[in-house]
Amino acid sequence: MEAAEELEAGMDGLSNRKPWRRACRRQQCTGGARCKATVGDPAGKCTETDGRRPSLPYSVQLKLAAFSPDGSVRTTLFKFGDLQASASPCADITIDAARGLWARVFSPADKDAAPPLPVVVYFHGGGFVLFSAASRLYDALCRRLCHELGVVVVSINYRLAPHHRFPVAYDDGVAALRYLDAHGLPAEVAPVAVDFSSCFLAGDSAGGNIAHHVAQRWSSPTSPHGRGNNNNLRLAGAVLIQPLFGGEERTAAEMELANVCPSLTLAGFDPLKDRHASYVEMLLLDKGNDKAVRLAEYPDAIHDFYLFPEIADSGKLMTDIKLFLEEHKSN
Repeated sequence: MEAAEELEAGMDGLSNRKPWRRACRRQQCTGGARCKATVGDPAGKCTETDGRRPSLPYSVQLKLAAFSPDGSVRTTLFKFGDLQASASPCADITIDAARGLWARVFSPADKDAAPPLPVVVYFHGGGFVLFSAASRLYDALCRRLCHELGVVVVSINYRLAPHHRFPVAYDDGVAALRYLDAHGLPAEVAPVAVDFSSCFLAGDSAGGNIAHHVAQRWSSPTSPHGRGNNNNLRLAGAVLIQPLFGGEERTAAEMELANVCPSLTLAGFDPLKDRHASYVEMLLLDKGNDKAVRLAEYPDAIHDFYLFPEIADSGKLMTDIKLFLEEHKSN
């Protein structure tokens, strides 16, 4: 695979659990702390931007106008751009009416599709405060995932801050999995056969953070859904697309992902890329993690590049995710 490589936990040579970065092999790179190119990679693909600016189509630049260079939101432009998409031809389901929790389900139209299709439970990005499962950007992304990956996508409309306090988004994610485990999906919503033993969590930015923590809660040995319990729903992997992580150090809860195979996206122009590299390093150095970690690198990509089909790297990401799902779904 060109943009992703398998990084096996428990690598040889990690004596005394020391950092495992190698010196950057790119001559023009300054070799500074920002360069995470050689994370587990002897070839050394540099992600140092060298002061370059990303080259973006004008259509993408226009869509990004709602966000200031410092990452803040231009509220008026954002409200104009955050248009809502109707559910047709997909369908919305109520998970918990009391808490206003629902999901949008995207399913291939072919009723005769065989074998049963994997399911991807998706958590949208937006810094925990923006967007919804009905936002056009994420409705379009989930339709694309469904079509190009050949999977059933369940996009969770979790509750947003600041109206709902932390950790409500994690609670909603676990509640959604419990619902799917207990009830599955009705035939009128998903006319194809669904393989809940091949369930993948996925999310971007804040949604990647949510996917991580929901996976940790669901797969923890102390959880009623952990290893050894009989559930209809089995987590086969987690696809973390530029996940939003913060804090000076990883917590014990964040380090507990021993039962889930993670795949993580790292982009050269993403201000979160150092966190992403540290996250992968943490997983590889964790002796309790017996699962392979996949790192997909896109040196010329910006944060949220996957929301724009006109950016070539978004197509590469679809290919990488499809390969990851094929490798880790139930046989």
